[in-house]
Amino acid sequence: MAAMPRTPGFRDRYDVLADMSRQLRECRARGETCRILLHGVAGVGTSSVAREFAELEKGSFERALIWVQAQRPDGSAAPFEEMLGTALTGLGVPDGELPASAAARLDAYHRRSRDEEFLLVVDGFVNADQVGALVPADAPRAAFVVTGRALDRELLPRGFRDHAVEQLPHAEARELFLHDLAGTEIDGDAVDELVRLCGGFPHLVRTLAALLVGRPQDVDWLLDELRESVATLLELDFGGKMRGFVQLAYERSMSPEERIAYRRLALLPGDDFGIEYAAFALERDAKSTRRLLRTLTDLHLLVESGGRYRYYDIVRAEARERARQEDGAELCDKLVVRVCEKYLEEAALHDRALADRWRVGPLFERLRTHTGPAKTREQALAWFKAELANAVACVSAAKDRGALQVATQLPVALFKYLHYHGHHAWWLSTHEIALEAAEGDDAAVMQLCSQRGSAHLAMGNVAWAKRDFEVSREKALAIDHPLGTQSAYEWCGKAEARAGRTESAREWYRRSWEVLERASEDEIPPEQRERAFALLRLQYARSWLHDEEPANARLDAEKALEHFHADSKERENRAKCLLVLGEAWDRLGSASATTPLREAVDLFDREGALRLQAEALVKLGKATGRRGDGESARNCFGRALALFDMLGDPRADDVRKLLDAQ
Repeated sequence: MAAMPRTPGFRDRYDVLADMSRQLRECRARGETCRILLHGVAGVGTSSVAREFAELEKGSFERALIWVQAQRPDGSAAPFEEMLGTALTGLGVPDGELPASAAARLDAYHRRSRDEEFLLVVDGFVNADQVGALVPADAPRAAFVVTGRALDRELLPRGFRDHAVEQLPHAEARELFLHDLAGTEIDGDAVDELVRLCGGFPHLVRTLAALLVGRPQDVDWLLDELRESVATLLELDFGGKMRGFVQLAYERSMSPEERIAYRRLALLPGDDFGIEYAAFALERDAKSTRRLLRTLTDLHLLVESGGRYRYYDIVRAEARERARQEDGAELCDKLVVRVCEKYLEEAALHDRALADRWRVGPLFERLRTHTGPAKTREQALAWFKAELANAVACVSAAKDRGALQVATQLPVALFKYLHYHGHHAWWLSTHEIALEAAEGDDAAVMQLCSQRGSAHLAMGNVAWAKRDFEVSREKALAIDHPLGTQSAYEWCGKAEARAGRTESAREWYRRSWEVLERASEDEIPPEQRERAFALLRLQYARSWLHDEEPANARLDAEKALEHFHADSKERENRAKCLLVLGEAWDRLGSASATTPLREAVDLFDREGALRLQAEALVKLGKATGRRGDGESARNCFGRALALFDMLGDPRADDVRKLLDAQ
């Protein structure tokens, strides 16, 4: 098992660890999931104990440790859907393949965790409701560890055994302090007093040691400061203690430039950041920015992982408050808006590499004449993977500061990636915020409602989707926007098709087609017209397949593929057309049916679209089986089954039946 990094200099807790290991053995002997509740005052080290347990028992689990954060930076409970998403990705389900709803994720989690051997830690749980449903339903060799600040007795009747994590005894706290001093020599009496002032809290011990590494001359003033604030440092509100230590680091250990960096980087939307955006916020070059970040990391105010940096939550709150006090609210808000504008521009530039779709908004109009180097598809996917969470955070940050154009345009730039990779929660939340910001801007409402409606449709909420598409259509007609009108008609047709009303769907497609034919080149540029025609061909082809008219489906799919050709940047749309074509040829009895299906499988594989790849493999398996190639059919079904099982998708049961029938 690949565990999380251990806490360096870990001390004591061995009685607790021995009890946890003993409980694990007892539970396995009884054939039941091991359920452990670690509780203790904030800062006492419950998370460190969980990490140490993972390290000590790494030979007992086949799968890597799964770490689920149950608390947001403001102390509120993390949404259950997000927690399920983390658990599923830990079990091997790719982030872009997560089910849309919490119910579907829960079902996938219990399917995927069945008989698995893994350790799952829910860190910082807020209430028992966050925990109960996450206990694996059928994983007798799994261990489920919950950490929290208090003993929640509601968990005890649910099979949890509590293990209290107490403050470190003085001797162990002293050992930890000396370990972290890294050879810095300090008088023994001063060491003892400093350790006593920490009250047995490991994090306070380590923070004090960090302040004194290489600075033994600072011990006297540090003791004087702590003697004056000892009551604050030892109260149960760990945030109060942390504020005292941060103040010492800020006033005694930082240069003016480091103080500015400490304050202003905390304002960045999102949980972490890379060098590029830190340098942009500070208006410095990468080299000097990296030097500042190294200092803040050495002071234990930032944590670095994989080239990205994050604040401890309490430290971030302190730094933001200090920024407001020292820099002023106006400067802070301007910095945040400037960063949000940067994310909007980057998102829009990278979005252009994913699709040639039309977009409304001032920035997109300017980018139509952009002459700089274009992003590659690979660069775009990498950027969205790294920066998506921060870009999402920028939507609300921009709206809260009155940057309404940024708040309305950013979801438009994020839409394609959110759509393709199934980030439904962010898809909906960003568009709801943007629609509030877009009040009175009919063009923005037109596109945002269309995009939000497509999220509802992807999640199976057809009625909600239709309401959004109707608003989009009304706005498009009101402002005489042919592209918006055409798109709204097409989406109305998709909603009807989802409901099984294909005749009605084709009527909407016909109306969309007529808008494209009537519009001038100024109203709808030729490249957008041809793309829209191709997408309508795809929708027509799907409707013909539904109505058992494969000949018509073949003709429309072939026409669509003339636009989504082999060199098209829109690989997903090409793959979707190939799926329809292959299925149409299969129903027509053509020996060529497997060719487009194989290409679709390969395209989805290259894109990392595992759920779509599994669907394509099932279609390919059926087609090869009908042509007497049982071995190829079994191979396709086996690959599809492995993917559906990994994703916790209930369609795995249907594929098993197909395999059994071979």
